[in-house]
Amino acid sequence: MNLRRQLIAVSLLLLSLPWAGCQYLREMERTLRSGQEMAVNATATAIASALTEKESLLYPTQRTAALAANAPTLAIPTADEPLFTDGFGEDWRLQPHLHALRDTTAGVSLYRAISGSWLHVLLEVSDDEVLYSTPYRQGDRAVVTCLDSLGARRRYLIAPEGPGLVSTITMNGRRLDAPLPLRAVWRERQGGYALELRLPVDGTCERLALQVTDATETEELPLFDSRRFSNGEIPWLIYRSEPFEQWLRVFAQPGRRIMVRDSAHHVVAVSEGDIATSSNDAEVFWLLRLLYRSALGGDNSATGDSRFINYEEQRPLANTGTYNPERWLQRQSGVAPISIIERQVPIDGDPHELGSVVVQETTERYLALTDRATGRVLGVSALVLLTAFTGLLFYASLLSWRIRRFSNAARAIASDAQDPRSFPRSTFQDELGDLSRSYAHLLSQISDYNRYLKGLARTLSHELRTPIAVIGSSLEHLADDETSVQQRTYVIRAREGLERLSRIVTSMSEASRIEESAQNAPISTLRVDKLMQDLTEAYKASFTEHEFSCAVPSCEPIQGNGDLIAQALDKLVENAVSFAPAGSTIAIALRDTADHLSIEVSNTGPLLPDTMASQLYEPMVSLRDENADQHHLGLGLTIARAIARAHGGDVQGNNLEDGSGVVFCLRVQRQPVEQQPG
Repeated sequence: MNLRRQLIAVSLLLLSLPWAGCQYLREMERTLRSGQEMAVNATATAIASALTEKESLLYPTQRTAALAANAPTLAIPTADEPLFTDGFGEDWRLQPHLHALRDTTAGVSLYRAISGSWLHVLLEVSDDEVLYSTPYRQGDRAVVTCLDSLGARRRYLIAPEGPGLVSTITMNGRRLDAPLPLRAVWRERQGGYALELRLPVDGTCERLALQVTDATETEELPLFDSRRFSNGEIPWLIYRSEPFEQWLRVFAQPGRRIMVRDSAHHVVAVSEGDIATSSNDAEVFWLLRLLYRSALGGDNSATGDSRFINYEEQRPLANTGTYNPERWLQRQSGVAPISIIERQVPIDGDPHELGSVVVQETTERYLALTDRATGRVLGVSALVLLTAFTGLLFYASLLSWRIRRFSNAARAIASDAQDPRSFPRSTFQDELGDLSRSYAHLLSQISDYNRYLKGLARTLSHELRTPIAVIGSSLEHLADDETSVQQRTYVIRAREGLERLSRIVTSMSEASRIEESAQNAPISTLRVDKLMQDLTEAYKASFTEHEFSCAVPSCEPIQGNGDLIAQALDKLVENAVSFAPAGSTIAIALRDTADHLSIEVSNTGPLLPDTMASQLYEPMVSLRDENADQHHLGLGLTIARAIARAHGGDVQGNNLEDGSGVVFCLRVQRQPVEQQPG
């Protein structure tokens, strides 16, 4: 991982800043929720205490009578939308909470609801043959039985002569003229008919029963009796009280719903609060709000209850031990669910509980504060993160550029493509700047020392020539004098040593001269393939103890110095001859690529040691036997590399793949003929 990526990874630690802010906001949200729970509980307790003194609101005359007689009851839900007495029933099906009581045996469904100041009843009857009444016979018909709070009974006969509005007849035979408090509409439907009734909610019909008779051409059969749902008795109708709800509206506020249940768990009053639209979520974009809620850990409490309870649902009271009075609920509304907190408090009575008060309140108005605060925290955190990330990225890029600059300069110096004294010196007053200046000073000293070593050979060769000449002439004069045999032996040994020293000086001078001339040699158009063919023929004549093979394809001319390339090839061939066994073949080959030419010289013999791979091209390094008759200074590969680098290439030696010998490759850079170096 490079330095830039390391600093970017370190910058990720800044993510702890928004995390810490979210943790703070989470604690703030818990505090707000705790305060809201206390407020909701206080409201429910206050209403329950007030209803203890106002039992008449909770139990009007009919409910008190039903409670005293332990009589059956029938809960009548309240319609959310107006109902029209037309017999079609479409407006009923649009309100799913207005569910039906079904008699599957008779094929009858009974719907009931309170809409405004009217009681609506819908009967859907399955009948293969609908028979209408005529002056000569009775057809399919229904009987409605109503009882008021004092027990006075009224019965109405509904015997339609055709579909549409039906006139009702009292069971004593007297026809009631319009307008009637009881409105009935009969409609045929697929597989039967529907009868829709509307009765006033004015105390004249506190108990209700319906009977349906199915008539055919030959007989009449009782089809349905609603009393089967109430153990054969006419049930008391339990519905929400308008005076009670007016009293309950004193405690209402936006985002709060208050419900009161009687001891039979029926909802008898509701203070409607618009929970679905009471929040301020419109002020916060829904995607950001979803992100905030996710960061805050969700809206559900630890109870795990995440459903919205319809207020018409019947539930046991708190003292039964089966209901948790502290609940968190959720209701899906739009994009995100609405969180609701609910508290149920029993209404104490003597000797039994009179009912319960249920208060539901949305948490959205409190969470809206958290949403806005979270938005500000995340916004500021994002700005800080972006600024810090940009700054660290810029700093990492600058630091990486400085280090890469030093690295590139070091590689160029190592490959002799750059003067060591030109190593960049940083002007930054930091540790990296001090390091670059220290390395530049060190490389400058090493460069001066290398120049001294390179000039030492030339200086020694120049200074030693005169003493060598003096010693040589003295030995010649000494050899001309008459001396003993033993003295003559010493003279011969001295002359051999002097000749060896003379060759060393000559080689050192030649190496220095070639390195200098390689840098300033004239460049001309050169046919390397023709040059190699001519040189191979010369090698065959010069080194008769070895065989030579030449694989040189035709290639395009390059720009170079033919004398230097020939001299470099001479050094490689001399190196191969000195190691190859007598009678072996030395292979010379030329390979032409798009950007350079490769001259290869391979021979059998000893392999290159792995430990000497980087030292073969240094001056005074040789792998030949020290006891050999002819002494070698190890300057051949040094000269060949100097010539190759002067032509934009290099020299590299490797062992053959089959392990039989070595191969040296001399690469020279290809330059188009039309490009003349400057």
